Amino acid sequence: MKRTTAIWLILLILLVPFSGMADEQTTGCIAEHPVQFSEPPLFGQVQVTELPNGTLLLSYFSQNSNWRSEAPYYQVYGERFAILNRDGSSVWEHAFRYLDEPTAEIGYYYCQYRLAEDTFLIELYFDSEMDNYGWYLRRTDGSAIEKSNKRVPVAEEDICYTVNLYPFQLEEYRHMDEFGNPRVVIQHIPDASIGLGITTNYKAVWGDHLYMVETLKDGQYALNIYGPDCELIAQHPLPFREIPFGSTAAKESEIPYRNLCSMLVNGEKAVFLAAEQESDLPYSLYILNLNTKEFCAPIPLPFQQGEIELLAIQDENILLSLQSIPMLFSVKKGDASHWWHLYQVMPDGQTAFLEDLGQQLIWHDAQEDGSALLLLRDTEKDTYSFRTYQY
Repeated sequence: MKRTTAIWLILLILLVPFSGMADEQTTGCIAEHPVQFSEPPLFGQVQVTELPNGTLLLSYFSQNSNWRSEAPYYQVYGERFAILNRDGSSVWEHAFRYLDEPTAEIGYYYCQYRLAEDTFLIELYFDSEMDNYGWYLRRTDGSAIEKSNKRVPVAEEDICYTVNLYPFQLEEYRHMDEFGNPRVVIQHIPDASIGLGITTNYKAVWGDHLYMVETLKDGQYALNIYGPDCELIAQHPLPFREIPFGSTAAKESEIPYRNLCSMLVNGEKAVFLAAEQESDLPYSLYILNLNTKEFCAPIPLPFQQGEIELLAIQDENILLSLQSIPMLFSVKKGDASHWWHLYQVMPDGQTAFLEDLGQQLIWHDAQEDGSALLLLRDTEKDTYSFRTYQY
């Protein structure tokens, strides 16, 4: 009996270190899940919207081999919608309408959503004027509730584009103010609060706060922060102003001229990617401490060209991707997957190459734990997957 007890004690001592190792946080790609499409999206063009329950609503075109139009026999594309879990498993998938090739290429179609806590409304427009649409009301599991029996007319002053950043929803109207900012109606979905705002293309949400960039009268950018009551609670001018349209070089100014390219927030920091013209290293990061309301010194990035996406704020570091497109577009099929790379920017300004993604970056989302969720496409196999990165 004593011998048996001693053996169990030895095994327990040996297993304790391994159980501790299992709890250690890994770095790099910490999870990968294939996406289950019955018909994969064409050309990697996917629109992704987060639903209130955390699932993801995707809209895209797929090639439907069973549908072809009458003469001249154009290819017919299906406009499909899918709801996915973040592990790639499918909740629901459906094709709502089919478009022939000329219509799809011209772009005389448009869809957008209006979210509620337990439902979402799909608006399908039939031309570029957006003066009429059809709609489908669905639950967040995709099951049908109701649909329109005829097209709904829309007055010119009511035409707007919806932007869903749960728990907020924005209605951006076509009419601009004198500085080129669209008028925006802000709604906080959980309690139906409504407010007004002005925005450019850069907006984000973190927790119960909405962050939107506005262009002020003198061209200077400003970050506006809204609370759950949809009222403006803070405004922070950015230390640069927009380069005037048509200008080939930035003018001399006390506030430097830069073009805002991207924005990322995590509740404690707001990171802005800006570009200047006539520079060998045009990109810089501007980091705002939302607690002290102070900017750190600009961090120049060592990239001469390419498209940069800000992915996540991880402790004091910034995770970003670089799409480096060759000057001569003469690559074979599959080579394009190696244009996307991950980099990490440290507080001292050092930039470290992390890895070649090896796939096309379609969509990304910063998670509350600091990780980045990426939707990637294998351009050679035309398959999709979700990857989670933590560094």
